[in-house]
Amino acid sequence: MSAIPTATLTRVGANSYYIPSRLTSIPPRSRECVFGNELDFNDGPIPITLFVLENVMDASERKLFSTSESWLKTDDVFNKNFLKHVYFLVSANTKLYLDTLAISVPEDWKNQSVHAVVVNSNRDLSSFRGGPYFASNVGIRQAWRLRCYYEKPSDTKPLSGMRIAIKDNIDLEGVRTSAGSRAYQALHAEQARSAACVTKLLEAGAVIVGKTKTVQFASGENARDWIDYSAPFNPRGDGYQEPSGSSTGSATAASAYDWIDATLGTDSKLSSWSNILSD
Repeated sequence: MSAIPTATLTRVGANSYYIPSRLTSIPPRSRECVFGNELDFNDGPIPITLFVLENVMDASERKLFSTSESWLKTDDVFNKNFLKHVYFLVSANTKLYLDTLAISVPEDWKNQSVHAVVVNSNRDLSSFRGGPYFASNVGIRQAWRLRCYYEKPSDTKPLSGMRIAIKDNIDLEGVRTSAGSRAYQALHAEQARSAACVTKLLEAGAVIVGKTKTVQFASGENARDWIDYSAPFNPRGDGYQEPSGSSTGSATAASAYDWIDATLGTDSKLSSWSNILSD
């Protein structure tokens, strides 16, 4: 995982979203409108829902409805505003059924247009994830609001989709490690690789959503030890009770935010950071 690239902020319904600069590799010229009017991008990117259709049955009204209802229940990013415009990603073999796809759209969606994007084969379909996106005249981009584009949990990916924050004395590829010290962060470049524990989480399918605060070099015990950064806000009691030091950022994040599934902390010793500073 690397640092977040340049992104644009927008709103869909009551939610705010980031639109990353990186395009999803669906060639725009392969798209054709099969229902409704052609999209007008003069006012900027348009929210759409991408459905990956591996076979004709995936295009049935019952299947489409159940998929969208599942997303509405389990995905805290997806909402019905994305269903006003729909992209169906299909293989060339399924192109014969394009005329029937629009008919299968559930009325509850209040859909305004349906577009078919044709790829060469079913193998090409497997590299895409269905869900909310933003479309423009050059292609589509993911919708970011702590959105997890992930595979279903499996034996090889048991943590697939789990959102985890890590303490900022643990290295994350593409991000500077501060260890709670602005000077330490300024003197060291972005990490070339992630810590072993982070790599194992990523391999198991977890999604790293951010880093949590720690007192300087994870060695403090009291609120007065916080110098470069203010102590995390305590979500319990009156909110201003002392949240302690070291892994308190991870603890308060797990307590305060229901969209974080787990956090990483450490049982650190000052001597270990003394060795790092002497290197």
